[in-house]
Amino acid sequence: MPKKMHLMLEHKKPGMLYVFIIGFLIGIVFVVIFSKAEFLQEGYFSIYALERLQYLQVDKRTLFWEVLQNRFQIVVLILVLSTTIIGGAVGYLFSTWYGFSLGLMGAIMVSRFGIKGGILFFACIFPQILIYMPAFYGIFHQCQNFRKGNAKGLYTIKLLIGIGVVIIGILTESYVNPNLISDIVIFLKLM
Repeated sequence: MPKKMHLMLEHKKPGMLYVFIIGFLIGIVFVVIFSKAEFLQEGYFSIYALERLQYLQVDKRTLFWEVLQNRFQIVVLILVLSTTIIGGAVGYLFSTWYGFSLGLMGAIMVSRFGIKGGILFFACIFPQILIYMPAFYGIFHQCQNFRKGNAKGLYTIKLLIGIGVVIIGILTESYVNPNLISDIVIFLKLM
């Protein structure tokens, strides 16, 4: 196949961002359809839980180790599965699931608390989502290149950089985000 034709076909494939957005929209639709379901009514998104966030004292070191464990399970899963023949499907499924989870959480918070829920939702995911999304995509992409046999030495360096970026995201989620959420909750009470 001529190189120009190959490049044209490459652009026809849906990107990870597109499947993430589709997953996000499916999460929102899921909440709209099942809004009366009991599992969406109680728990983390109750008024009581929201008010407790204001007074919550977070042990950031413990949170760091918990987030590290959770995020590195994802990294290891991506590392292992994306180098296999089902790697492409795994990447798209992960991106769709991540989008679905965020869409679900955002829609529940907005339906429960209105605009305040939307503000709190963005406080919960920022700034670490700006770090995680490119890092997970980069790790996945490098594993796909490794599977195809492209530049193994450079692959290792880029992969280590991706893992380093995930660690920066973990530090952000553990040490910056709790303060941001607490400040936003206090701000929302004043509104």
